[in-house]
Amino acid sequence: MTPKKTIINRGGDGDRKVTLSGLPNFIDRLLSAFDEEQLIMLTTNHIEDLDKALIRMGWMDKKIELSYCDFETFKSLAKICLDVNSHRLFGDVEPLLPEVDLVLTDVVKHLAPMNPHDNVSSCLARLVSALHKEKAAKAKKGATANAQRQDGDIGE
Repeated sequence: MTPKKTIINRGGDGDRKVTLSGLPNFIDRLLSAFDEEQLIMLTTNHIEDLDKALIRMGWMDKKIELSYCDFETFKSLAKICLDVNSHRLFGDVEPLLPEVDLVLTDVVKHLAPMNPHDNVSSCLARLVSALHKEKAAKAKKGATANAQRQDGDIGE
């Protein structure tokens, strides 16, 4: 028997617990309260851990995998956030994106203007800077992992 996973809602009325196995019943009751169709989005990093009843077709109609940002997606985000189709800094972004693992929300966070003085160039420059930092952090993490593996090989 697999243990029940619990979601804890820490609301104003104290703790309320909902088990994942009870989630479909809760959502069914919620949806029945509305006359129109509703859209409910559930997210997880571990779909393999979910109860099969929760993700069956007919109950969950779409499964969308959100991966890391690629250059085509970046261009769409730049258009949405900055209303720009091209810029000289696009050339800096394109080779960096495949080398790092940034999700769309991270890219938008850097692209979105943060103050009245931000403009297209400053927002794109902020993203390029973040991409360089992420690339350096990834390289450092890889070097550390390699050093640890080599230390393990030497000790054997």
